[in-house]
Amino acid sequence: MRTFEDLPVGFAQTLGPLHVSKEDILAFAREYDAQPFHVDEAAAKDSFIGTLIASGWHTCSLNMRLVAEGLLLDASSMGAPGIEEVKWVKPVLPGDTLRSRMTVLESRPSKSRPTLGLVRFHFDMINQADETVLTQTNWVMFATRDAEPFTGEDRTMSAATDALPASMPQREAPPVSVNPYFEDLVIGETEELGAYTFLPDDIIGFARQFDPQPFHVDAEAAKHSLFGGSAPRDGIRRACG
Repeated sequence: MRTFEDLPVGFAQTLGPLHVSKEDILAFAREYDAQPFHVDEAAAKDSFIGTLIASGWHTCSLNMRLVAEGLLLDASSMGAPGIEEVKWVKPVLPGDTLRSRMTVLESRPSKSRPTLGLVRFHFDMINQADETVLTQTNWVMFATRDAEPFTGEDRTMSAATDALPASMPQREAPPVSVNPYFEDLVIGETEELGAYTFLPDDIIGFARQFDPQPFHVDAEAAKHSLFGGSAPRDGIRRACG
C-alpha cells in the first residue's frame, strides 16, 4: 500500500484505459446534467458541438474512477480538500477510450499532524487519439507509514488546510446560466437554483461507480477515516450570482 512517502515530486503514472459508451453518457447526464446536447442525440446535432457529448462533470467523475482504481484504493488516501483547477479541453464522445496521465507536482507534510501529508497532483486525461480532453490539478491527503488510526477530535480537515500553501489561490465558482441568453446575465445578480438533500444511498451509489474509497461506500470503514463517518442527511442549497 502506498503512503505519503511513496509519492515524491516527479512521480508519474498512466491510469486506465476506460471505455465510454453512449449509454454511459446518457445515464450520467439524465441524472446530473440533463442539457439537450448530453441527453438527446437529435437536439445535440443542432447544438454548438453538433453531436452528443459527455457532461464535463462526467469526465471529471471518470478521471476520479481511474485515480481511485489506479492509485487510491491501494494507498493510505485520506480524501482531498478540494480541486484547485479543472479544464474541459475537448468533448468526450461516445466510443472514446480514456486514460489519465498523473504527475506529482508537490509533496509536503501537514504542519499540525506529522503523520499526514499532502500531495499535489496534475492530471492530463487523454482519448484514444492522444488528444487531451481534461486537465486537473488538486491536492490529496495521505497518511504516512507510521500513522496511527484517526479517532475522536483528530477527525477534522484542519490538517489539510494547514498543509496547503498560504499563496494557494481561492477560486470562486463561475456564474451559472439561469436565463436563456447571454445578454440576460447581469453581473452581481444572485438567484437561488434549488435544494438537494444527500441520502446515504445517493452517496454510496455514486461512489461505487466513480470513487469507491472506503469512507464513501462503507459506513463502518468511514468511522476509522479522517472524517469519522458521513452525515446521512446533508442538505445543500445552490445559488448563482
